[in-house]
Amino acid sequence: MRMKNLPASDQEAAEMVGRRRARALLLLVIAYVAIQINFSTILADVGWAAKPVQVVAWIILSSSFVIVLYTGGKFPKSRPGLLPLIDDEVTRQNRSKAIAAGFLASVLTTLALFIYSNFGELMLRQATHLILTSTVSVAALRFALLERKSYQQ
Repeated sequence: MRMKNLPASDQEAAEMVGRRRARALLLLVIAYVAIQINFSTILADVGWAAKPVQVVAWIILSSSFVIVLYTGGKFPKSRPGLLPLIDDEVTRQNRSKAIAAGFLASVLTTLALFIYSNFGELMLRQATHLILTSTVSVAALRFALLERKSYQQ
C-alpha cells in the first residue's frame, strides 16, 4: 500500500486504505488458517520436534493478528489526518465485536478440548496451538468481514 497512490482528500484516502486493509486481512486470515491446518496435523505426531523457524513463524503470525486487532491496523503514518478517519466509531465497534468473537472461540475451543481430553490423548502443544489459532483466526476473520461489510454499505 503506497501512500502516494492515495486520493487528495483524507476522507477518500481513508476509505481506500480501509477497504485495502479489510481485503488484505481477509486474505491473510485464509492463508493463516490453511497453514495452521497443515501445521496441526504435524503436531499430532508424538515424536515430532518443532523446528524453531516454524514456531517463530507461528508466533509472529499470531502476534501480528493480535496487534492488528488491538490497534485496528493503524499503520499509515505519513498522513496525520488519516488515522482518525480510518479508526472511526464503526471500526472500533467492529474491532470490539471481533475481539468478543475471538474470546467466545477461545472458551468454546477450551471446553471442546477439555471434553476430548477425557476420551483421547491431548498434548499441551496441541491444545495451546488449537486455542490460540482458533482465537486469533475467529477474531481476525470477524474483524475483516465486518470491515468489508461496513465499506460495502
